[in-house]
Amino acid sequence: MEEAIVYVIEKALCEEIRSSNHWSIMIDETNSITDEKHLAVVSRHISHNVPVTRYLGMINLDELTAEAIAFDLKSFIIAKGLKVENLLHFGSDGAATLIGTKTGSYRRMQNLKMIQETLEDPQLAILNIVNTRWLSMSNSVKNLHQILDSVIDALRYDAEFDKKNHLASNLLDELNCDFIISTKYLADLMFILTKLINVFQREYVSFADIKIHLDMVYDAITAQFIGFDGSTPSYGTHLRKYMQDFNISPEKLPPFIKSFSEAIVDSIKSRFPQSNLYYSFRIFDPKLLPIKESELGNYGDEDIKKLSDYYGIDKVDEEGNVMEKIVDSDDVKQEWEVAKYYIKQIRSQNAAGGWEYIFNTYPDFVNEFPNIAKLVKISLIIPLSDAQVERIFSQHKLTKTRLRNRMNIETLNKHLMILLNGPDDFRRFDWNKAYDYWAMKTRRSN
Repeated sequence: MEEAIVYVIEKALCEEIRSSNHWSIMIDETNSITDEKHLAVVSRHISHNVPVTRYLGMINLDELTAEAIAFDLKSFIIAKGLKVENLLHFGSDGAATLIGTKTGSYRRMQNLKMIQETLEDPQLAILNIVNTRWLSMSNSVKNLHQILDSVIDALRYDAEFDKKNHLASNLLDELNCDFIISTKYLADLMFILTKLINVFQREYVSFADIKIHLDMVYDAITAQFIGFDGSTPSYGTHLRKYMQDFNISPEKLPPFIKSFSEAIVDSIKSRFPQSNLYYSFRIFDPKLLPIKESELGNYGDEDIKKLSDYYGIDKVDEEGNVMEKIVDSDDVKQEWEVAKYYIKQIRSQNAAGGWEYIFNTYPDFVNEFPNIAKLVKISLIIPLSDAQVERIFSQHKLTKTRLRNRMNIETLNKHLMILLNGPDDFRRFDWNKAYDYWAMKTRRSN
């Protein structure tokens, strides 16, 4: 009967994606408790004028080459009766982490171990990546910073009154001024980074959110730890207070503070490269609309041209298949001159909620401005956040535990499909369809 329930849920899901016309996918990889390589596939599409994220399934990866992963992914999509040509966006946390490159999971763990050995930290068990990452790192730094004085006092007490306690003495030697400065610095730095991390924990992230928070991170890190145009940094809150209390001048600070801060900024910029095409979608975000009425007349003209030039021409893939244009480039420009004034009504809302309001309140908008409506919906399904994918892997780890390590991928996928895509209340589930499928399968088996 479980198979019948999954059949009904999956059929409704695929119909929902097909009715969206265009869709996106996000993928992420994980190793199960039995070291199997799995690829989770998540769809992002429009349902009832709202961008939604749905679990599509789990792929078992036998070969870990880019070509094999691409082939498995395409076969997976086709097997579900979905059109690859309608797939417009692709988001990934880095499937290349599976194949053991220098940025792979194995290498990252080796780096962590090396750092722990260098600092003579205890070799703690590596937690599920879903549960660690930046937020947990931030919490660890914050917790250590809050109790650092107590830790040092406790070690001093143990070292003084128990001469045989060499561990306390050795640890106390490591907790020198540079260590304290590093802890203060990281506490200030992680406070900034956490603000950006929290944005990407949301299920929906807008272009306005990204731009505002990225600019905040760049400026805050530069002002506090690098300095603008040769000016002296402010050195955060905790680090600055420590410098004042112990009369430490900026020249006496470890040089890694500036170099590490610069590396953090460069790393974030490399993960969020400027794409002229994607950046042009920002014009559909109500929060970025000009405040002055006089600026609205020419607002978005250059961006709408970039979008119409890209989506308004036919394209040919490597196999010679022709992908028909999505919009009429001339009509897009004309529609935009009027459609932009609808955005004024949703200025206070985020893009997803605002456009849902327009599509529901003015159902004729899609007919009056068909090309703009298509571009808006395309912008809403861009996978700017993989938070939902991470939540799926959290459920994956909770489902396939050490006690259930013999669960195969088919059974695991069924459980996740029901758990993540099933109705909140199964009293509303279409049991008749499930029964019909179950009865048909039963007759066939006979």
